[in-house]
Amino acid sequence: MNQMPDFAYYEAAAREGRAVISVKPGGEPQMRQAVETLRRHGGQFINHFGLFTTEEFERWHGEEPRVPGFMPR
Repeated sequence: MNQMPDFAYYEAAAREGRAVISVKPGGEPQMRQAVETLRRHGGQFINHFGLFTTEEFERWHGEEPRVPGFMPR
């Protein structure tokens, strides 16, 4: 799936000194475990980008980054 609109969020997180983490799980159970681990440790803006779908598990917390009009989320 196209992650281009999310790059503004990754950049905003990095500018605020937050970590940006990418995980490649081996399947559905590992993906769910990664989501819960990230949540337990305060993770936000947690998404799974599949081959045909994007699933959002945790929204961005705080002020939304400014995104150009052609890159809506």
